[in-house]
Amino acid sequence: MCRLWRNEVSIDLFCDSGVDVHETPAVLSWAIGKRVPPSVHVDLTEWGKNAHNPTPLKHLLPGLFLFGAIYKDTGRIIVITDRVNLNRAYVCTSPEATIITSHPTNLDLSVLNLSQAAIASYLANGSMIGDLSLFDELRLLEPARIYTFARGKPESSSSYWNQTFGCSQKFNRTKAKQDLKEAIAQSLRRCLDSERIVLSLSGGYDSSAILGFLKEVLHVRDVLCVSYVNGTPKAHSDAAVAAQQAEVCGYRHWIRQSYNGSAFQTIQRNALLGEGVAYFCEEVDAWCRLFNELEEPASHILLAGEQCFGQTSRSLGSPEEALRSRGVFGLDAIEPLKPYISSDLYIHWRELLAREIRRLLPENAEKCDPYDLRDNVSLRHKIPHVLLPWRRYVIGSSMPVRTPLLDGEVLEVATRLPVEERNGKRFFKELASETFPKIFSIPRAYYGQGFVPDWTSEIGKEISIFQDWINTTPSLLDMVISPQQQLAILHGALERPSAGSSRWTVPRAKERIRSTLFNIGLRTPWEHLRGLTRRRISAARVPLIQLAVRLLTMRAFLSEPVLKRCGQNHANAAACGTGADASHRER
Repeated sequence: MCRLWRNEVSIDLFCDSGVDVHETPAVLSWAIGKRVPPSVHVDLTEWGKNAHNPTPLKHLLPGLFLFGAIYKDTGRIIVITDRVNLNRAYVCTSPEATIITSHPTNLDLSVLNLSQAAIASYLANGSMIGDLSLFDELRLLEPARIYTFARGKPESSSSYWNQTFGCSQKFNRTKAKQDLKEAIAQSLRRCLDSERIVLSLSGGYDSSAILGFLKEVLHVRDVLCVSYVNGTPKAHSDAAVAAQQAEVCGYRHWIRQSYNGSAFQTIQRNALLGEGVAYFCEEVDAWCRLFNELEEPASHILLAGEQCFGQTSRSLGSPEEALRSRGVFGLDAIEPLKPYISSDLYIHWRELLAREIRRLLPENAEKCDPYDLRDNVSLRHKIPHVLLPWRRYVIGSSMPVRTPLLDGEVLEVATRLPVEERNGKRFFKELASETFPKIFSIPRAYYGQGFVPDWTSEIGKEISIFQDWINTTPSLLDMVISPQQQLAILHGALERPSAGSSRWTVPRAKERIRSTLFNIGLRTPWEHLRGLTRRRISAARVPLIQLAVRLLTMRAFLSEPVLKRCGQNHANAAACGTGADASHRER
């Protein structure tokens, strides 16, 4: 880790993804995520003096990384975030200093105040909403923005990219396919800054398309493909299809167990690696084993298939359904906790959730096409807050992560696709199947072999361990929910595992037929779907066992041993620096 200082602002950068520092007599700049040529450093810092015209950023920052610069004469600082916040940054403001950090655990978190809004959001959604973190003083710098700091304080922020789906011009299908193929190929070329490539291969369209580009477009000779399962791999499952695809391409393929048999260890690993912001990683044990098996994992790069070409979802009839389809649950999500916490706390959390959800929705949400709204929420919330944080922190702690399908040029094409082309990822699936027929001629998996354990059963096996831990290990969460309340929630989840689960009012077969017709393009105008759409009963509730797992993970992160480690990180950071650091340490 290195710490860069200037006046009342300190910038903390961990080196797990590589920190590229560039210094001139006038400017000290840095980039996280991949190496940036000196000419780009110069162009960005020169442009950043005024920061009025954001157009150059689309050409200077096509990839996914965090950029910043300190102007030595004025002490002014700019920080530029990428479009989806893969390489994220947080700002912590206190009377003593403003700290910009790439990792929350680089701070002494024990002196900060817990955020009730963040606790409610994490329980309801498994992730943060907007700029929240678990602490009031620590805020996320949001995607696709330019932030400026002056005299140790935040000065301004502005957006350089309009994160909006919707086709406003005549759609040229042939040209769009060519543009997307070229954008993905160029994105992958930028990602391949190492010859040691690991591909997370699920057998689905997204990672399989990356596989095809690596083999048939870029002609990469050696790739390690990795899949994970829970239990014995079965024929015709996702992992089995992935193995066939890797074999067709002549690449190695490993299957690893997603779960090592200890729920307590899995939760502790999520707390240590997830930094209090990452969605719970069900397969964290598989990644930890992989890190131990690879020689010098930091010299590898992991390619992941997150994308924004659309979603496979059931028909939507309201903004609330669009939000729920992207994993944003509101006021009723935490209802199963109501018997276990005070009524005042429950009401307060509901109010905070309502406020954060209002901030996530546009003002004219009721007039928006819910499918455009769904994909916009995916880009603003699902990708940066659910999918990428655990990639960034859980996997990124040991090897750099690249998401080529979220590159800036790829996003430019994806956001111009008409909604009909995004439903069911229709356009992207067609492109991938036509371009790589050998890979996509392999039959799709008959079923998805789950890699998620039965947490009710697994936690039940170790209930005495969890009880002793809650009773003997202090946590900041105890100030909000007492250990006795936490134990009551845990026992309630084990006794009534189905509490809060969703039930359907129509047979599943009928719903699947309607969804299939919808995803192949037989779509009625959305305003008429309100009367046709079947609603869930209690669809917004989260099962109590899932709430319990989130509660335990949050408790582990806020526990005394983890916070002590954060405090040690903070102390170590204050004592170290880069070569450029020594002359700029003014506090």
